[in-house]
Amino acid sequence: MAKSVNKVFLMGYVGGDPEVNAVDSSGILRVNFSIATNRRKMNKQTGEVEELTDWHSCTAFGRTAELIRDIVKKGDLIHIEGEIQYYKLMDNINNIAKWITSIVLRDFSIAKSKNPPKLNAATVVTTIAAAAPKPDGDDDLPF
Repeated sequence: MAKSVNKVFLMGYVGGDPEVNAVDSSGILRVNFSIATNRRKMNKQTGEVEELTDWHSCTAFGRTAELIRDIVKKGDLIHIEGEIQYYKLMDNINNIAKWITSIVLRDFSIAKSKNPPKLNAATVVTTIAAAAPKPDGDDDLPF
């Protein structure tokens, strides 16, 4: 049997600061936010290219939600990886089912931030030095 795939990659601008929600009594954090992406379409009547904006609802859980809450702000250009999930909500007043589409994040990175963290030169040098591999002098490299 063939394997199926549900994977989404988007890069777009965050539409508003993430909204924080607690999922349940276990303390798992949930964060909701939206991303705007642009696409171009040719107007058949005028022949001009129009730019259209699509809005995507995104949800993150757990550690990913904590990072989104702490780092991501409105206007940031963000790259996300996740999967599409559909939720059925019932309107109990009118007895109408409404389907919600959301992208559940697995990973993300910020491509451009409107509010980058303030780092001084000493912090950057210390961070780079700590991340650099330590030479042990006893490698098996042929050069």
